[in-house]
Amino acid sequence: HKVKSDKALRDAGRDPLLIVARQIREDAFLLCFDEFHVVHITDAMILKRLFEGLFGEGCVMVATSNRPPPDLYKGGLNRNRFVPFIDLLQHCCETFQIEAGKDFRLTKLVAHNHGLYNAPGRPVEEVIKHLQYLTGGADPEESEVEVMMGRTLKVPACAAGIAFFSFEELCTKAVGSADFIAIANTFHTVFVGQIPSLEDMDSVPNEIRRFINLVDILYEHHVRVIFDAALPPFRLFGATLTTQEMEKLRQCLKSRFDRLQEALVELAKSASSSGHLPQQRFETRVSEISGCTPGTAHHIFEVLDNDYDGRVSVEELREALFFHAINYDMEPPQADDEWFFAGGQVTSFGGDEEREEEEEEE
Repeated sequence: HKVKSDKALRDAGRDPLLIVARQIREDAFLLCFDEFHVVHITDAMILKRLFEGLFGEGCVMVATSNRPPPDLYKGGLNRNRFVPFIDLLQHCCETFQIEAGKDFRLTKLVAHNHGLYNAPGRPVEEVIKHLQYLTGGADPEESEVEVMMGRTLKVPACAAGIAFFSFEELCTKAVGSADFIAIANTFHTVFVGQIPSLEDMDSVPNEIRRFINLVDILYEHHVRVIFDAALPPFRLFGATLTTQEMEKLRQCLKSRFDRLQEALVELAKSASSSGHLPQQRFETRVSEISGCTPGTAHHIFEVLDNDYDGRVSVEELREALFFHAINYDMEPPQADDEWFFAGGQVTSFGGDEEREEEEEEE
C-alpha cells in the first residue's frame, strides 16, 4: 500500500507489485512459506504478478502446503483468473509429495491412546461430564472471550481454564484467526465436539480451512485439545493413497495369518542380522507373504523408508500397521491386541549371509 500510494510511481506508470518484488529481493533471495494456502480473492488476484516479479528477480521459494499446486484456491471466486499463477508456480518450482506415514504431532496421542480423539463422537452431555471431571467437579457456564476491537466470542461452556465448542460454532460461522488466538490465550484445554465427516472436501472448503487453522493455532499455543468426531483421523478428510495401501496390506495379511507375528516371522527370515530388508527384497517378500500387489508393497516401502537409506526393518512395518489401524478403525486396537502383538517383537532374523547380500546390494 505504501508503494502504491507513491505519487511519483503512479505518474511513471510503474507496477507497484514489481517494485515490491525488487525490494524483497534486495533483502533476501530465499523465501520460505509454511502452510502455503490461498483463501481470499484479493490475495489470489495479485499473486501471479508478484511472483513473476520475484522469480524474475532471481528469488528462490520453498513452501509447504496441505494442497498440491493445482488445488490451491479450489472453489474460490473467479478461480479461472487465478489459474495462471498455478501454471507459473508449476513452471518455476518443483513439487514433492511428502507422505511420511506419520503425523508427528499425533505420535504421542496414538501411541499411548490417551483418548484425546474420540470416534464416533460422544453426546454433548457426556463431553460436558468429561469437562467437569477434568475440573474436579466445577459446573461449566456460558461465557465470552474478548477478541479484538470490542468484539467478543461466545463460549458455550467453560470452567477452570477448560472450554467446550462445537465444530459448527468455530468452523461454520464467521470466525477466524483472531478468535482462535483469543481462545488459545484464555484456555489451556479445549473440547471440540460434533465434528462431521469432511470427506467431501469440495463442498465444505471454508469449514475445512477454519478447522485446520484452529488446530494449527491451538497447537502453536500448546493448548490441549480433545476431539469428538464422526470418523477417525485417517478417514475424516477421506483416505489418502497411503492409507488405502496400508489398509490393503493389513486386510491381505489378516486373510492369510491369524496373527501378525506369524507373517513378520516369515518376513524376518529374509532380513539381515539387524532386522532390515533392502527395497527389492522387502517388496518381493511382502508381496509373496501377504498376497498384496507389487504396487502396494512398493508404495509402503517408499513411505517407510524415512531415512532414505534404501532399507526398512520388520519392526517398522509392524509399527506402521498399528499406527494405521489406531487412526483408521472406528474401534482402534489396544496395546494388548492379539493380532498385532501376540508373541512380542521378532528377534530372530536372517544370518550373516543375508547381511552380506544386503551390503552388496547397497
